[in-house]
Amino acid sequence: SSGINAEYGQYITALAVIKAVNEIYEQDSLLKIKWPNDIYTVNGEKIGGVLVNCSSTGKETGLCIGVGINVNNDEPTVSLAKVFGLKISVPKLASKVCCLFMEEMCLFNEKGYEQFVERFCQVWLHRDKRVRISV
Repeated sequence: SSGINAEYGQYITALAVIKAVNEIYEQDSLLKIKWPNDIYTVNGEKIGGVLVNCSSTGKETGLCIGVGINVNNDEPTVSLAKVFGLKISVPKLASKVCCLFMEEMCLFNEKGYEQFVERFCQVWLHRDKRVRISV
């Protein structure tokens, strides 16, 4: 039991995915988070996403987190291999994402929302862009 607020699970996961890709490819990310759960290239191509299913028994809340990333796919989709010019091991990426998710979750629990949102906004696709809201 980590004590994390369940509503931040998908955002923490998406940030962990981007950090994992950065570390594996050893460069700043060419990926961004498109709210609420998509991962895009900086060129506006969807490369993956995060889905979270939440369930509660009253006392405890559980999260089932799914991550889909086009890693080494060929045509017609965009993939990490195409974006970065190098194929990588899917198990290596999955392991790195899991480790960084735990690291991010602990950091969130330790330091709170403010430090998290600052780092999240650094990789947010719509940062510093005008957004029109219709109701």
